[in-house]
Amino acid sequence: MSIFQTKEYFETFGHKTKCILIDDNDYYYSIQGKECIVKALTIKLTSSIQSKLKEQLFKRENVTVIKFEGFKKDDSFIPGILEVANDCHILNLPSSFDEYTQSLGKKTRQHLRWYKRQLEKDDIKLELIIDTNVEDDFVFNEIYRLNNERCLSKGFESGARKEWIEVIKARGGIAYYKYNNTVLAGCIFTLCDDTLYLHTIAHDNAYNQYNIGNLILLDTIEFAISQNIKELNFLWGECEYKKRFNAVAYPLYRLTIYRSPLKYIVEKIKCNLKNLFIFTKKEIYSFLRFGYRIAKKIYKVLRGTTPKGTVYMLHRCAPADRNSLWPNENMKVYPDILDKQLEYCKKHYNCIAAKDVISYCKKPHLKKFVAFTFDDGYRDNYEYALPIFKKHNIPFTVFVAASFPEKNNIMWWYALEELLLSVDEVRLSNGTSFSCKSTEEKCNAFLEIRRQILKLDQMKLETELNMLFSDYEIDWHKPVINLSMDWNQIEEMAKESLVTIGGHTYSHYNLKVLPDVKIVEDDIKKGIQVLKSHGIDTEIFAYPFGTANEVSNREIDYLKQNDLGIQCAFLADGGCTTRRNKKQYALPRVFLSNKTEL
Repeated sequence: MSIFQTKEYFETFGHKTKCILIDDNDYYYSIQGKECIVKALTIKLTSSIQSKLKEQLFKRENVTVIKFEGFKKDDSFIPGILEVANDCHILNLPSSFDEYTQSLGKKTRQHLRWYKRQLEKDDIKLELIIDTNVEDDFVFNEIYRLNNERCLSKGFESGARKEWIEVIKARGGIAYYKYNNTVLAGCIFTLCDDTLYLHTIAHDNAYNQYNIGNLILLDTIEFAISQNIKELNFLWGECEYKKRFNAVAYPLYRLTIYRSPLKYIVEKIKCNLKNLFIFTKKEIYSFLRFGYRIAKKIYKVLRGTTPKGTVYMLHRCAPADRNSLWPNENMKVYPDILDKQLEYCKKHYNCIAAKDVISYCKKPHLKKFVAFTFDDGYRDNYEYALPIFKKHNIPFTVFVAASFPEKNNIMWWYALEELLLSVDEVRLSNGTSFSCKSTEEKCNAFLEIRRQILKLDQMKLETELNMLFSDYEIDWHKPVINLSMDWNQIEEMAKESLVTIGGHTYSHYNLKVLPDVKIVEDDIKKGIQVLKSHGIDTEIFAYPFGTANEVSNREIDYLKQNDLGIQCAFLADGGCTTRRNKKQYALPRVFLSNKTEL
């Protein structure tokens, strides 16, 4: 029997169903108009069971159609219309854990061993707990929260549902890691007959470098084998880690059975014609798409617009901080990951300085390049990034907002984060309020408040922030004092042959919302002049924030038309730089994170 056919499942999720008893087993179904829906969902329906279900349901219910939803093709015995409904990933478990680990790919085994050694090296002792008698909701809610955070950080909503806790208590368990009395990773599963169903897997984003999500999954698989479980069902959804752990994708089918034999014949003919049409359409589309790609490549080569490389935008390089909200934590690349990224780039690309991008793109027949840039001037650029770039002998650029090292500006995004982490609700003077009880709510509040702050009067930003947050005492200057480089560090970096210091305005305003072009001009000029006063002549510039919401043609035209010595300028919008790129003062950059595939 499938977990989706158990009494606990139907009671928990409140499905309106009926039950029929066949061979001492209950089978649940629902009636929708003239259709009878049997939620098979990987249940093993033998030929005898299917025949009895068909006979009894047509006798009992006034329906014309029975639909068995969700089982493997080989389990279909009765003539009917068979259609693919979804994909389900299933791992057939061997009798011993050693046999399973040996079946994994060589790289997977090496990576898992390496992550365990890193945990030992950093003296992080994870406590493994497997609870199959769940009584408290706390751990479940923590894993649910971590899953939501990870999905949110990747840009999509989690499919996890809190209702599963009741099914877990009756027919399941939780495997999780604790460290310093904190849940760092976990798997939520149910057990039914000889199958373990994996419903949720998650880990703390702050421990990405140890890949503890894969480690807790491996421990869950070891537990399943020890309990003589024959099958681990990862359920539906395409994920790379499922294949890495040897799960095989099985199509789940919908079998539609008709009361009338004539109706079945007619629908079968319709289905075959439809499949033929889809196949023909797909083949024609593939042929045209292939031809279009070839024509596009030929056109690009003839016009000289073949992408030549990528300029990467970073902000910080520092170790993980599990207390940080992901919008700020996502601005970091962890030192060990940056080290691997640079090692890879050195092997596969020409690593150049951002100031050389324009001249490089004009040269024909060179392999693709990468260039690395950091915005704002954080202290960790000096402490962590500089030694790593020197190790690999790769140049990089730091765009410095000149008011930050003078410690007279504000990094409001970190002050906002500190406030959100300390309260359960934020009330703004404009009448809006945000619940901040969970980490997910804090992240959502951060993003919404960030949008509001970027629209404020940039010339009076601190005053307006104090008015907006009048109910709170916030030290807006604390982050810039703690996080930004001082001028001694910047001057020392500027002496390094691998380092280019670029302009980033003086005040780090959202330039687009400034009311007067004169204010824009003065702030850009002042930033360049302050750099010169410290012996730094720059010919390269990056716009603060840098997307279309913060940069307009007004700022781009100003740099283009004025003799400031700036040879090129960079946005924060993604894209490749090409040989014939004419936007010399609006060059694209790609955001580099811990997850970026180079």
